[in-house]
Amino acid sequence: FFPYRFGEALWAYVGGRYGDEQIVNLFRRALRVGWEPAIEMVLGTTSDSLSADWREAVESEYLPLMAGRQAPGESGALLLAPSTGAGTQNVSPSVSPDGRWVAFLSEKDLFGIELYIADARTGEIERKLVSANADPHFDALRFIDSAGDWSPDASKFVFTVFAQGDNELAIVDVESGDIEKKIDLEGIGAITSPTWSPDGQYIAFSGMNGGVSDIYSWDVTTGAVRQLTDDKYSDFQPTWSPDGSTIAFISDRGLTTNFESLEYENPLLAFLDFETTQVTTLKVFGAGKHINPQYAPDGRSIYFVSDQDGFSDIYQYAFRTADVRRISRLQTAVSGITSMSPAFSVAREAGTILFSVFDTFEFHVYSLQAGEADVGGEDVVTSFELNPGRILPPTVPLRSSRIANYLSDPLTGLMPTGTYLAENAVDYNSELSLDFVGQPNVGFGTDRFGSYASGGASAYFSDMLGNRQLGVSVLAQGTLKDVGGQVFYVNQERRLNWGASGGRLVYLMG
Repeated sequence: FFPYRFGEALWAYVGGRYGDEQIVNLFRRALRVGWEPAIEMVLGTTSDSLSADWREAVESEYLPLMAGRQAPGESGALLLAPSTGAGTQNVSPSVSPDGRWVAFLSEKDLFGIELYIADARTGEIERKLVSANADPHFDALRFIDSAGDWSPDASKFVFTVFAQGDNELAIVDVESGDIEKKIDLEGIGAITSPTWSPDGQYIAFSGMNGGVSDIYSWDVTTGAVRQLTDDKYSDFQPTWSPDGSTIAFISDRGLTTNFESLEYENPLLAFLDFETTQVTTLKVFGAGKHINPQYAPDGRSIYFVSDQDGFSDIYQYAFRTADVRRISRLQTAVSGITSMSPAFSVAREAGTILFSVFDTFEFHVYSLQAGEADVGGEDVVTSFELNPGRILPPTVPLRSSRIANYLSDPLTGLMPTGTYLAENAVDYNSELSLDFVGQPNVGFGTDRFGSYASGGASAYFSDMLGNRQLGVSVLAQGTLKDVGGQVFYVNQERRLNWGASGGRLVYLMG
């Protein structure tokens, strides 16, 4: 993942300094002469000089902003890292309600990302809980954008797996390591962030149907699935309030979201009444994301991660007073593998906070015991201004940015409003229609057997999506008995493609 983010930063620098058009020219020239000569010919500098200039621009932009911030090792008690016996990539920590155990995903044993349990106070790894390599129930664990959750009594753990290409929920017995149940939620894909209700009766999760993500719940006793949100907005990362009456999640449902102009709100906090399914939203900061909500044990405040000042840190919002406190102030980030990955967890009863930190190309997990966050936190004045830390250098481009112009004008290229009206929509018609006609040919000739005529034609048919295809060709060489042809049919509507073909070939002998 990181090469893509580093590439994004590099091209932002090249576009801002040399112009976005030069990026296109650079790629085209590199196809002919290679990338190092192309850099010299298009940008007028060497690759080494470009790297040095880019690094200098990044350091001059961000180093001043890092002043007064904590190094990763100063942000809490180091819990999971290579030095404590864990792997280098330790993500999606989930602390048990009593604060005793932490489940996390790691590549510790080299063969893949696996689920481990460790002591949440010492970091000592208890055992490997689940391994996709050794378990025939599923193919892999979903780790980039999802975390699991403990049952209220900490006897079970729910998480998301890949099984035969689809997402399923899996429940493992923590003591024995046995998979107790695999939950195939028909029609729901992209399942992430399952979370257990405080009474143990329901598991809420984010899932996708028809390309739209919503919040669902699964009844542990009956197996019934209930869709809690049903709209075009993106809804992710649900978590239960301590009394089980409300589910907090993140969503792009905001004042600036406009589906017609393809403008979307940065992720903000949303709250769903579990009984009525009514949703309210909360935007604490004007800029940046609000992700990974976690309730405090008393339910009077909620923790979340925001990059409102360019650095992803943990904040705490008090519902009654609307006061905001910064819990971390890191030089790097409280982060998972991507900017939207779940990165921290709060013990439902004990209040212990466990969070993953990006540190020298590794992810380490740190802990703050109950009360430490209150002592070390600081009050924050909410701002609705764009902070410089959220802008890639050069913050003041030397050239006009074509990309920035495109982003500020989302309507260009879209069909005018009213071109397509819902009342004019018709059901999809899967009938075959003519796509292509081969060039007909006609020929005449004569030989010692006499004069003759020949000809041929072909046509190709398909439905709109190309799922069903039909081809026909005809070749005539005289009388009816000399007419030949071929026909084929292919059906690609399902994973198993099938087809048939047949024809008549004419041989002249004599």
